[in-house]
Amino acid sequence: MAEIIAVNISATSATFFLPPSPVLEDSGFPLASLDSEDYVFVEARHPNKVLEGLNSLRLNNAFCDVTLCCGGQEFPCHRIVLASFSSYFQAMFSTDLMESRQERVAINGVESQMIGMLVSYAYTAEVVISKANVQALLAAANLLDVMAVREACCRFMERQMDEMNCVGIHCFAEAHSCRELEKRSMDYILQHFGSVCQQEEFLSLCADKLTEIIASDHLNVAKEETVFEATMLWLDKSATRRQSFEKVSVETTVNAVVPHLSVC
Repeated sequence: MAEIIAVNISATSATFFLPPSPVLEDSGFPLASLDSEDYVFVEARHPNKVLEGLNSLRLNNAFCDVTLCCGGQEFPCHRIVLASFSSYFQAMFSTDLMESRQERVAINGVESQMIGMLVSYAYTAEVVISKANVQALLAAANLLDVMAVREACCRFMERQMDEMNCVGIHCFAEAHSCRELEKRSMDYILQHFGSVCQQEEFLSLCADKLTEIIASDHLNVAKEETVFEATMLWLDKSATRRQSFEKVSVETTVNAVVPHLSVC
């Protein structure tokens, strides 16, 4: 049997001189607190690798400690991941709410497919926004307080805006408190009123919203008669709208008459 020999290497037996290592300025460490020979290693891929690892665990249902239930579908997750990307879940899991102790949590009022997409986003930082899903996705992101996805949906809708859908986008933005999209869509309506007023969405406006539009000082029309004609089209769309005639016609009359009044 071979003899095992313990070798003790003295610290003074060999001396190695290493050049000072660079300190990464974007490492998050204050430079004043680091020795000139310190080396701060930052792995740029680490955040993505951690997400990939967490997503792999989720897909394999490993260490999952909560299951989101929506529309008959179930989504096993990790509480810490949900809480890290959504203040809605952070509040849910860090308070005395009943859900903080439950292994199964029901999510109501949104489409199950959108919950699945947001869960996937939490673990991948990616989500596909399309014309077909943008409104449902925004509504879900709004409910769960996922602001990055909410704002991405708003930007997508703004890029898709035209005279045919700007009224619908405005009403949707108003309903979900998307103030910037609400303002931009209203600006579009006012700027392109001549073509917008000929679209089906315009004819579906409620009386209050129609009044708000035609009473705006920023309404852009080549001639005031356009406002009157648009209002008449709106009134003719439904017999029940005749009861709104007085309120709407006042604004229409003001817009049509005031520009032609001369100062005495």
